[in-house]
Amino acid sequence: MVTKLDITRDLIGFFYAPGDWQALHGKLKEVLDAAFGNTFRNNGNSFDTCFQFVGLSPRGRLYIRIKIYNKLLAFL
Repeated sequence: MVTKLDITRDLIGFFYAPGDWQALHGKLKEVLDAAFGNTFRNNGNSFDTCFQFVGLSPRGRLYIRIKIYNKLLAFL
């Protein structure tokens, strides 16, 4: 049985949330919660160039992880 599904998609652009990135993370979490009908949480690996959200699917059988990060900075 599949219990975890990761989907990666490259977006053109530059991701960087300087300053109070926690506030921006919280606002994006609210949007994702509404869009997916889910309750996401920060998995503890979020910072100004990487936002991560983890949640259990509404049926409770599949973990969903959303990761938004600056790929260029990850390679440095």
